[in-house]
Amino acid sequence: MSYTKILTPDVVVVGAGVIGGPLAIGLKNKGLDVLLVERSAHVRRVFKGEYMQPQPVATLEKLGLGSIFSSPKFDSIHNLRFRDLDKDSNQIISDLIMEYPGSQSAKTFTHDSLVTALREKAQEALGDKFWLGANLVPLNPNDKHFYTRPEFELRHPERGTALVRPKWVIGCDGRNSQVRSWMKGPEAPKNRNVLLGATPEHIIGAEINTTSPVKGCYQVFRSYGEGTLFAFELPGIGQRLYYSSLDRPGTGKEQWAEGIKKIINSVRPHEKLGELDEEAPILGCPAYQKWFGPTYTGNFLLAGDAVAATTPYGGQGISAGMEHVDYLVDEFDFSTSIARSAQESQKAYAQLTKSVMDRIDIVNLGLYYLFFARAPFFKTSTHHVTNTWKQAPELPDRVMRLFAGIDKDKPSMAELLDLWGISRKG
Repeated sequence: MSYTKILTPDVVVVGAGVIGGPLAIGLKNKGLDVLLVERSAHVRRVFKGEYMQPQPVATLEKLGLGSIFSSPKFDSIHNLRFRDLDKDSNQIISDLIMEYPGSQSAKTFTHDSLVTALREKAQEALGDKFWLGANLVPLNPNDKHFYTRPEFELRHPERGTALVRPKWVIGCDGRNSQVRSWMKGPEAPKNRNVLLGATPEHIIGAEINTTSPVKGCYQVFRSYGEGTLFAFELPGIGQRLYYSSLDRPGTGKEQWAEGIKKIINSVRPHEKLGELDEEAPILGCPAYQKWFGPTYTGNFLLAGDAVAATTPYGGQGISAGMEHVDYLVDEFDFSTSIARSAQESQKAYAQLTKSVMDRIDIVNLGLYYLFFARAPFFKTSTHHVTNTWKQAPELPDRVMRLFAGIDKDKPSMAELLDLWGISRKG
């Protein structure tokens, strides 16, 4: 087949979501010829990626995209409040407020608002190098040189068909990544244990159409053996609720709604969140985390959820993906294909993605056992830790800096024990 358009970009970025759009813009600003391809012409409304920690906020600002946060579709979160209920839900047995350091804040939004804003910025920056609603089809996937000299057919219902011969391909197309399948990487599991020894769970999303009773606060309520409820302001909607539910056969929207209502009723004496509308949309997401390495094959790379899916605890997936963006824009050598310097960058990038996942794993480990696990034993441990933290405020500050993505080092096991008050007398 002969093509009227033959494109030879330095980089093809596949997926114009939360990670792909900013990455393409950052690489374009770096002086690279970038082609951004997105299969879905319209942004779907989904319950995910609605909380952004200070670290990815700073990355977007560095890329010149900070103006999106001035829209009323975005709101700021300044602190997190964790409360544990006793067995009868009559009393709060642990109460802890954790502040973001300095003047930093997290952002809340609906996922479609964020992606739409980023796509508009990508359109401004890339012009006709942004193909929205297009399919990228590999032409030589069985060729032994496919990973170093790939060829694609780019199909669009209005713009026609083009032959694409990129130097690099970066998959930013989510945990069910098509690029990862081209690389013969692992498939995403349906569900698995959140952590070793824990029962597989779902994180259930729902909405309340009343505004939050506390502005600028991410609230967490853990019931006694019935799961945990998260609540925060969702601009244009009211409040987003997330609920941790055991992954039992046959459970669905009706059972999830009953569990959410039960905890709302339990916390009503302590915080009036509002009522769950009978018609409110409710969706479930498997609560597991997995590094999908290898991160690269030949000149193919993965970024964001395509390389590492994280348990949805407070926007950690976006934090991980934006660290990938930081490295690929600031450190990775795209100047040549298989030069030693490029191989070194590939190995360093693989180490970076794995170290980010390892750090998030260990932070989530502490968060899970402190605030999400159901066993009554952990009620006692949470009470102990909150008392310890009140006596040593440097500990929750360090935890918050790790949670926010401000500190990027991985805590040692000894420090982890200290941070959660296990090595101290409460």
